[in-house]
Amino acid sequence: MDSGPVWPLLADAQYLHVGVPKAVNAWCLLSTPNSLPASRRIKKRHEFIRIQRLGQRSKSPGVVLISRTVREDGHVGFTVPKNVGKANIRNLVKRRLRHILRERSFMFEKRDLVVLALPPAANASFQQLQKDVERAYEGLRSRHRP
Repeated sequence: MDSGPVWPLLADAQYLHVGVPKAVNAWCLLSTPNSLPASRRIKKRHEFIRIQRLGQRSKSPGVVLISRTVREDGHVGFTVPKNVGKANIRNLVKRRLRHILRERSFMFEKRDLVVLALPPAANASFQQLQKDVERAYEGLRSRHRP
């Protein structure tokens, strides 16, 4: 029972494999529509240090948000130190924080934002981490108001 190609056949498309157009990239299938693009993430150490030195801080029980206002689109970076837990726990916390910020991209529209996880984040549920991020963000917003 051959149901045919998964992709619609295009009249003038070149094909790499049977039924798969050349323009289709495997990464398109893996990325979600509202993923946090790599171009919006902070990756370099000197960028983290610059924001941590010059930015404003707001703390909640599970996270610290460090923010610096910028003119163009903002970026976000995540720091989960070893005192949070072993590697698997740190990765879990990082994935949860990435998901939370992916849904709340308005938090870093015009600011560079570093999210620093604290040791209580290791035992926090996803909902608790969400509340901690929102609480810390409210602290940042209240400091920026005139």
